[in-house]
Amino acid sequence: MSISSQRAFRHLVSIHFRHCDPAGIAYYPNYFSFLNDAIETWFTSALGINYYEFYTRRELAIPTVRLECEFMAPCRMGDQLAVLLSIRQLGRSSIQLSVTLADAATNEPRATLGCTLVFVSSKLGKAVPIPDDVRSAIEGWSRQASDTP
Repeated sequence: MSISSQRAFRHLVSIHFRHCDPAGIAYYPNYFSFLNDAIETWFTSALGINYYEFYTRRELAIPTVRLECEFMAPCRMGDQLAVLLSIRQLGRSSIQLSVTLADAATNEPRATLGCTLVFVSSKLGKAVPIPDDVRSAIEGWSRQASDTP
């Protein structure tokens, strides 16, 4: 099922000293941590799904199986980024996300990412269908996001 939303989930990130390389520029692997933090926050605050229960009570994992990234401009210590997450496509056991990391004040894009997550059974070690409650929450959020002006 293809889902598109006009608006995105917005997660703010401050660039700290620990995120930077010796040149004072955010070290690129940290962008992937920012992405993961945004996904966890999206699950909890936007979908109302406890992300951490997947790994404990539900014995599910949601690993990233595909990741693509394009960097447009550097981020420096003191910058604040908006991580803007939207749904590209919702599959049977996977979800494709489009993510833009932008300067929170100017909306200047710093990086764009494409990310595919797969729902996996921790016991079986293979892909499983997206749980019904999670699918409903994603579809509901997507409808609400596209209906919001």
